[in-house]
Amino acid sequence: MISCQTPSWLKDCVFVSQLAVHMAKTQTFTIQNQHGMRVQLTDLGATIMSVLTPDRHGQLAEITLGYDTVNDWLNDPFCLGSTCGRCANRIAGGSFSLDGKDYQLAVNNGPNHLHGGLRGFNQQIWQASQLQRDGATGVRFQLTSPDGDESYPGELIATADYWLTDDNQLIIEYSATTDAPTICNLVNHSYWNLSGQLDQPEVTIDDHQLEIPADHFIAVDSHGLSTGEAISVAGTALDFRQPKLIGQDVDSQETQIQLANGYDHCFLPKGQESSSPRPHATLYHPASGRQLELLSNQPGIHIYSGNFLEKETAGRHGIGLNRRRGVALETEQIPDAINHPQFPSPVLRPGEKYQHTMVLRFSVVD
Repeated sequence: MISCQTPSWLKDCVFVSQLAVHMAKTQTFTIQNQHGMRVQLTDLGATIMSVLTPDRHGQLAEITLGYDTVNDWLNDPFCLGSTCGRCANRIAGGSFSLDGKDYQLAVNNGPNHLHGGLRGFNQQIWQASQLQRDGATGVRFQLTSPDGDESYPGELIATADYWLTDDNQLIIEYSATTDAPTICNLVNHSYWNLSGQLDQPEVTIDDHQLEIPADHFIAVDSHGLSTGEAISVAGTALDFRQPKLIGQDVDSQETQIQLANGYDHCFLPKGQESSSPRPHATLYHPASGRQLELLSNQPGIHIYSGNFLEKETAGRHGIGLNRRRGVALETEQIPDAINHPQFPSPVLRPGEKYQHTMVLRFSVVD
C-alpha cells in the first residue's frame, strides 16, 4: 500500500493495492484530485474500474459500470472500462490482407472478429507505473504483444497513459509502435451512466441527453458489421447534431436501429483531417446536472447503447447489468477500416507511432 503524506482530499495522490488473481498479481490504482473526483484503474486490461464525480449538489457518486472485485473482470463479457485491442471493434470474417499477405484472426462475434479476439488486450496484465506532472496525476500501463498474438502480425508495444487533472479532466493517451506492418486500433470501452444511481436496478441511460457533431454515420448489417457506407444522419433516428434524449429514438422502427437493436454505430465527427482532439460527443444527465464532454483525435466515435447487456451478469452490489444500463462512447478508427480503403487506414508500420488521445471533461450544469 502506498499512501500520501498529506490527506488525499488536499493533494493529488495515487494509492496502490495488490490482489493475486489466477496466480497473477494484479494492481489497482486510485487517483484523486483536489476537488475530490476519484478514478480507480487496474493493470488487468488497462481498465477504468470506477469514476466518482459530484452532482449539482456536490454529492459524489459512481458514473461507470463495473464489478465489485478485480476477479470479476477476468470473466467480463462486456469489456467494462477496459482497453480493447490489438484492433478493436469488428473485422469482417476475422480476415484481412496486408502487403499481399492474408491473415485470419479468431471469429468470436457471430461471423466476425471483435475487440482483439479470444484473449484481447482487455484480458492481459499490463506493466504499470505512476506518473506526475503539474496539475495532474496519472498511471502508465504498457503491454508487449508478441508477433502472432491472436494471429496479428508483428510485435506491438502499446502504452496507455491515464491522467486526472485538477480541473476534472480524465485524459487517456494511447500510443503504440511495431517492428512489422500490422493493424492497430486501441479503444477504451467504458460504459457511462451519469445519474449517480447505479445502486438502483432499473436505472438506464434513456434519460441522458447526447449530442454528436457528426453529419454522417456508418451503416451496419445484421451482424453489427460496418458496411462501409457513410449515411447522412439528417432525418434519421441517428441525428444527434442537436442534443436529444437517448431514449427518444433508441427503439425506432428504422432499419438501422432494428438491425443493431438500438445504437451500435460509428459516427464521423466533423474535422476528420485534424490530428488534435476535437469535439466528439457531449453526454448530459439533466436530473443530476452531470455532464461529460468528449474530445478525441480519432476519425470516428462508436456509440453503443448497451443493447445486449444482460441482467444475468451481476455488476456492482450484485445488481444485474440490465440492458441499456450504460452507454459506451468509443473514439476509434472506423470499424473494419482495413477492408474499406476509402476510410483512414488502421495500418501501423515500423518507424511510425500510433497515437490516440481522449479528453473527458467532467462538469456540472446548473
